[in-house]
Amino acid sequence: HADTIKAKAESDTLMVGAAAGVAVSTGQQGVANIAGSVGVMQLDNNTIATIENSRITANAIEAKAENKSRLINVAGQVSVSKGKVAAGLATTTNILHNTTGAYVYGSELNGKAAAQGAALTVEADNNSEAYAVAVGVAAQAGQQGAALSGDVAVNKGVNNTEAIVGKKAAGKGNAIADIDKVTIKAVDSTKLKAISGGVTVSTGNAGLGGAVAYNEVGNGDADKQNTLAKLTDTKIKTAKAATIDVQAEDKSKMLAIAVGAAVQTGQTGAAAQGSAATTILHKNVEAAVSNVDVDKDDAKQKAALNVTAQNTSEAITSADVVAFTTANFAGGAAVAVTNSDNDTKASISGGTLNLQSGKVQADSNVDIINVGIGVAAATGQGGALAGNVAVNNIKNDTLASISNAAINAKGTLGVLADSKEHIRNYAGALAVTAGQGYAAGGLSTAVNVISGDTRATVSGSAITAVGDDAGITVTEYAKDKKDNKEETLTGFVVNADSAHEIDNVVITGGVAVTSTAAV
Repeated sequence: HADTIKAKAESDTLMVGAAAGVAVSTGQQGVANIAGSVGVMQLDNNTIATIENSRITANAIEAKAENKSRLINVAGQVSVSKGKVAAGLATTTNILHNTTGAYVYGSELNGKAAAQGAALTVEADNNSEAYAVAVGVAAQAGQQGAALSGDVAVNKGVNNTEAIVGKKAAGKGNAIADIDKVTIKAVDSTKLKAISGGVTVSTGNAGLGGAVAYNEVGNGDADKQNTLAKLTDTKIKTAKAATIDVQAEDKSKMLAIAVGAAVQTGQTGAAAQGSAATTILHKNVEAAVSNVDVDKDDAKQKAALNVTAQNTSEAITSADVVAFTTANFAGGAAVAVTNSDNDTKASISGGTLNLQSGKVQADSNVDIINVGIGVAAATGQGGALAGNVAVNNIKNDTLASISNAAINAKGTLGVLADSKEHIRNYAGALAVTAGQGYAAGGLSTAVNVISGDTRATVSGSAITAVGDDAGITVTEYAKDKKDNKEETLTGFVVNADSAHEIDNVVITGGVAVTSTAAV
C-alpha cells in the first residue's frame, strides 16, 4: 500500500568512435599513395522496467522505460600524391540490437481510493540516435596517374519499443480494479542518419570516386522492428468513469545521403563519380487488446477504450554527384532507393468488454522523400554524361480489426483504418560540354511501385453500439485535397480510407556548346 509505486529504467549511453587515415607523398616517382579508415560500433542495450507477480494498492502505479542512447561514428581519410596514384577508402558502420520495454506481468493492481481516482501508466519511449559519417579526399597532382576515393556509411539493426500488460507464456494474467486511468504506450522517436561524402581531384589521367549511404531497419518480413503496445489476459473492474488507452506510435526520422565530386584537370583523361543511397524499412507498429474483460460481470459501461496505432515516420534518401573534366570525359551517376514494408495495426481480439465507447484505429501518415541529382561537365575534346535513378518501392499495410470479441457499448464503437502516405521523388540530371567536346547527355528516371492494403474488419464477434454520444469523425478522401469531406457518425462505425499523395519531379538537361550533340 502506497500513494505511488514506480519501476523506472533509463539509458543515456553515449558512444563516440572516430577513425582517420592520412597518406601524403611529395615524390613524383611514387607508385601509389593509399589511405584508409574503418569504424565499426555495435550496441546491444536493453532498457527494461518490469512489475511482475505483485499485489499493489496505490493511487499511481508506473512502469516506465526510456532510451536516450547516442552513437556517433565518424571515419575519414585524406590521400595526397604527386606520383601515379592517390587512393583512399573510409567506411563506418553502426549495428544496433536494442529493446526499450515496460512490462506488467501476473499482478493484481488496485486503486487506493476509488472515489479519488487512480492511474496505471506503462510507457516505453525510445529516443535513441545513431549517426554514421564517412568522408574522404583523394588528390593526385602528377601529369600522369589517378585519384581514387570511396566512402561508405551504414546503419542497420533492430530497435524494439514495447509496452505490455499481460502474461508470460507459463504465467498468469493481471487483475486491475478501481483504476480510472490506464495508459499503455510505446513511442519510437529514434533518429538514424547515414552520411557519406567524397572529393576526388586529379591533374593526371583520371579522377574516380564513389559514395554509399545505407540505412536498414529490421531483418526482413519475418523479423520486423516492433513498436508494440499490448493489453492482454487481464480482467478490469472500474469504480467510476474510466479511460483505457493502448497506443503505439512511430515518429522516427531517417536520413541516408551520399554526395560526391570528381574533378580531373589533365590534358587527357576523365572524371567519374557515383553515389548510391538506400533506405530499407521492415517495421511493425501495433496496438492490441487481446483476451481482456472490462466490467464483465456487472456491465457498468463506464470505460472508454482507445486502441491506436499511428505511424508518422519520415525517411529521406538522397544521392547526388558532380563530375568535371577539362579533358576527354566527365560522368556522374546517382541512385536513390527506398524500400518500405511497414505494418500499422490496431486490434481487439477475444474477451468481453462493457464500455461507454470504443475506438480501434490504425493510422499511417508516412513521409517518404527520394532525391537523386547528377551533374557532369566537360570542357575538353570529349563529352559529358549525367544520370540518376530515384525509386520508391512501397508496401505498407494499415489494418484495424475486431475479432472473436463480445462488446457492448453505450456510445459509439469505431473500427477505423486510415492511410495517407506522402511519397516524393525528385530526380535531376544535367550534362554540359563546351569547347571541342562531342556530346552532352542526361538521363533521369523516377519510379514509384506502390502496393499494400488498408482494411477495417470485424469477424466472429457480438457487437452492440447504441451511439449515445458525440460520435466519431471520418474523412472521405478526394483526388484533390480541397474536396475531402468529413462526416461525424454514431453507433457502430467501420471505415477504411486510403489516399497517396505523390510528387514526381524529373528534370533532365543536356547542353553542348560547339559540340556535335546534346541530349
